[in-house]
Parts: sequence; C-alpha cells; structure tokens
Amino acid sequence: NSRGLQSTYLATLGTGAKTWTIASKSAQGGSSTSGITITSGGLLAIDSATPVDTYTVILRADDSVGAFETISITIRVNATISITGGSNITTTFGRADSSTAFTTTGGTAPFVWSIVEAATTGLTVDSVTGVISTSKTLAVGTYNRTLRATDTSGATATRAFRVIVNAAVTVTTGSNIATTYGFATQSSAFGRSGGTGAVTLSLNPINSGVSFTLNSDSTSLIVTVDSSLAVGTYYETVVATDSLGETGTKLVVITVNETLTIVSGSDIQTTQGVAGNSTAFSSTNGTGTKTFSILSVVDSSGATRSASTIGLTINSSSGVVTISSAAIADTYTAIIRVTDAVGAASNDTIVVRVNVVVTVSGDSLTLVTTYTRADTTPAFSASGGTGNKTFSITPTVSGITINAVTGVVSVSSLTAAGTYSMTVRATDSVGAIGTRTLSITVNPKVAV
Repeated sequence: NSRGLQSTYLATLGTGAKTWTIASKSAQGGSSTSGITITSGGLLAIDSATPVDTYTVILRADDSVGAFETISITIRVNATISITGGSNITTTFGRADSSTAFTTTGGTAPFVWSIVEAATTGLTVDSVTGVISTSKTLAVGTYNRTLRATDTSGATATRAFRVIVNAAVTVTTGSNIATTYGFATQSSAFGRSGGTGAVTLSLNPINSGVSFTLNSDSTSLIVTVDSSLAVGTYYETVVATDSLGETGTKLVVITVNETLTIVSGSDIQTTQGVAGNSTAFSSTNGTGTKTFSILSVVDSSGATRSASTIGLTINSSSGVVTISSAAIADTYTAIIRVTDAVGAASNDTIVVRVNVVVTVSGDSLTLVTTYTRADTTPAFSASGGTGNKTFSITPTVSGITINAVTGVVSVSSLTAAGTYSMTVRATDSVGAIGTRTLSITVNPKVAV
C-alpha cells in the first residue's frame, strides 16, 4: 500500500442526525487495524501506512433517538504496485518492433500503461497490455524513457526502459567488374554498415562462372569472375543481412568484353641517319585503357636485339613506333603488343628496314669547257638510301643545272668564265642526302 483511501458513507431514514462509528474491525493476517478510522459524519479513511491484509470492518450509524444500523465491509489493502517483465528494444531503422509485455505485481487492477516523457512519434505503449512498440519510421538514435503503470486507485509505479534504433543496413564500397573474355577478375571489397547485431554478406543470384569469398570475420566480400564466363553483361546483388533479418543490397554489373585484337600499323623504311615512324597501331575490344609495348626484336641474322639499344621505341598510348636516326642499317623484325586494363594482350609484327646511307658516284669529278660552248657531264648515280633519289646541285650558278632524274650536269654556253666548286646532291624519299664534289672550269672564249 502506497496510497491512502477515503470513502463517505450515508445513512437514511431514522430520526435526526446520524452518527457513524466503527463497531468492530479485524484483519485476517492479524495486522494492526489502527489505520482504519471513520468520522462521525461517515468519512471512512484508510491510512497509507495500513499493512497489506484483508480487513473486516463493521460500521454503525446511530440516529438522534438511539436507533442504529450496522453494515459489514471488506477492505483489501494490496501490496505496493511494481513493474516486472518486459524488455528493452534494439532494432534497425525501417523495421517495426516491439518489446515483450511488461506486467505488474501488487496494486489494484485494472492497470493503465503510459510513457512519462513527452510523446515521441513512432514510439508508443499499449495502455492495456504494456507492450512497447516502435514504427518503421522511428529515427535512428537511443531513446531513454520511463514506463508508468497506474492502478485503479491511482497508485503508480515506474521503470526505465531503452529503445535503440540502429542505422539501416547498407552495402558499402565495392565495384562493378569489367573484364575481357578469358581473364579471371575480381571486384574491390564490398563492406557493410548499420544494422543490428552480426551482419552477414552474401551474393544473389550466383551465375555460373561467378563466385565470392568472405574475409575471416565476414565483414567484406569479393566477387570473382572466372575466365570461362562468356562474353556478355551479368547482374549480381550483394546482400547484407543483420541479426533481425533486415537487409541492404548493392547491384554489381559484370561486363565480359570480347577478346582484345591488335590492329596493324605500317612497317617502317628509312635511311640510316633519318628517324622513321610507323602509322599508329590500334586495337578493338578488350577492357579499359590499352597500352602498347615492344615485346621483342630480332635483326636480319635472327639475333635478339634490345629495342632501346637499336633505338626502337613505341608510344604506349598512341601506338606509333619510332626508329631513331642513330639506328644502324639493318632489317629488324619487332613484335608489338597491346595490353588492356585486365592484362589481356594481342600481338602483331612490324618490319623496320634501315637502309644504308645514300652514296653519289659518277665517272667525272671535273668538267672543263669554254665560254660560248655548252657541255655536260656523264650521268651521276646514287645508291643506298630509301626509295627514289632526286638530284640537285649547289650552290646556284646561272647556267649550271642538273637533271633531277638522270643526274646529268649541264653547263650552258652563256655560263660566265670562271672556276666553280659544285656539290652534286642525291636526296632519297625520307630526306637522306648523299653528296659528291664537282669542279667546273669555264675558260674565256677564244680570242683572235
């Protein structure tokens, strides 16, 4: 008993005013009855200190002429109310949840359940059953609240309880997968966050040729694509599941590209002393960024050569092959490789021919003539070099010319008398030049 009680009794009929007294009182358990009193006006009072017991009380009402009547009442003083049972709630955002029912001992039924603090949207208690409930929309956080049970006499008991709403389960990090047919590839690691209790990771569905591995404590998952997986696009879902069965998901897109194929550039033909370039090698299919490299080089004797030593390089991005001007004359065969982002590769061959230097030859190193008489040299010829050669002569002297194709030098009849030191030049198709010196003497005309 934590609460006193008062109740007023009325007597009717009889004569004059009525006076109330307690004729007798007793307790089944032998408890003291001193806390049970009544005023002459009929106000029965039960003190809050009255022990828990069942009491039988006979009340007497006397009128003004001594007539009286009695009434027997039973008073049950119950134990102080207390709250038992029930449970705290730990849940995941997006999930409706509830406690087990709270119950009472002591007190006087029926009981009404309530939460002491101001109302929180999504957090309620059933006033009859004492079950605490959370809605799906109750915000993430920790809620420390007080549960109250009130009995029919107004006596109350309270008990603290806690509701923890954890963040929703999510799958974090990880990556889609792009690979080339024939190459096994892995994703980056998928993790998880939020949820309640242990959170496990799994893959669903699992296509043939796709698998996954978990780390030792199952906190991360890696998706693996087998080399046998056919060209195409596949969809997998990484699922994180907490101890309450709540889930978070992340879609994984797997793209298997067709086999990488290199597309040929041109062979290179140049002349020693002149750098040369191929047209660009390129590629089709494969995955991601492609990188070009020189896999191997052999010379005309079949000996393996270092590409850097002979001056052969390739632009790793553009696929253009270059032979430097310092390269020694020979014919080289190189294997060009393109490699994609997952290590798939395709090869092609390029022939690099470095021709010997251009050499100019001819039967005449001098030409002597007389002013007013035209003359020519035998034809000069050119060997070595690359492609067709074009002849020219320097310096420019009025009346002295060379046939660009035949290499014949001509001196016109109007060429001024004098001695000329000339250079015959043969230029090949890549700009390499060979030279030879020619001395031309034009004597004055004959005088009589």
